[in-house]
Amino acid sequence: MNDIWQHFLTFRDVDSRNALALHYLKLVKIIAGRLAISLPPSVDRDDLESAGFFGLLDSLSRFDPSRGIKFETFASPRIRGSMLDFLRNRDWLPPSSRSKLRSFQQTLSNLENSLGRFPSDSEIADSLGCNLQAVSQLFQLAASSSLLPLDDVSSLHAPNSDPLHAAVVNDISRSLSSAIDKLNEKERLVVSLYYYDQLTLKEIANILGLSEARICQIHSKAICRLRGSLSKLKASLFQ
Repeated sequence: MNDIWQHFLTFRDVDSRNALALHYLKLVKIIAGRLAISLPPSVDRDDLESAGFFGLLDSLSRFDPSRGIKFETFASPRIRGSMLDFLRNRDWLPPSSRSKLRSFQQTLSNLENSLGRFPSDSEIADSLGCNLQAVSQLFQLAASSSLLPLDDVSSLHAPNSDPLHAAVVNDISRSLSSAIDKLNEKERLVVSLYYYDQLTLKEIANILGLSEARICQIHSKAICRLRGSLSKLKASLFQ
C-alpha cells in the first residue's frame, strides 16, 4: 500500500487513485453503517455509501501526508460530511410523519415546562393517549429527523491548526459534556461507548447484556433528549 501511495502522490494517476479508493472503501462502509443506525429504513444504505465515496475521492485529491495526519483521520469527517449533505438535500419523511413529529415535540415541550424535568415514557404516553410502544416509535422518528447532531458536532474535531477553532471545539466539548450529564446512566453509557469509544451497537449490546434493538432504542431516546442542547450548539456554530 505504501508503494501505491507513493506512486499516486508523485503522478496523481487514475489507476493508483482507484486502487487507493478500493482499499479505503471499507472506511466509507463503516461510516455509512454508523449513520444508518439512526435513520429510517427508507434511507438506502447504498445511497449513503455512494455519497461517501465522493467524499473519499475528494479526500484523496486533497490529502497532504507532510502534515503528519493519518489518511483515515483526514478523510473520515469529509466522507461523513458528504453523506450528511446528501441527507440534507432530501426529505425522507412524509407529511403525515412530519405532522406527527411536530405534535410529539410540542407534547414533550409542554410536559417538560409543566414538570420542570424531562417526562417519563409513561407520562408521555398518558398525555398522547397511546401505549409505550408508540412512544418508543416516536422517539425513533424524532432521533432520525435530527440527522445525528452528535456526528455533526464531533466532525469539528478534525485536525485544524487554527487557535480559534481549537477554542471553539473546547467550548463545544464542555457544553456537550454538560448536556450528556443530564442523561440517565444507561443513556450516558450508550452515548459514550458509541460516539467516543467508537463501538458498534452489537458490541454495546454484548457489553450491557441487552438486545441490539434495545440499544438502538436507548440511543434514539438519548439523541432526542440531547436535541435541544445540540440544536443551540449547531445554531451558533454552523450559521
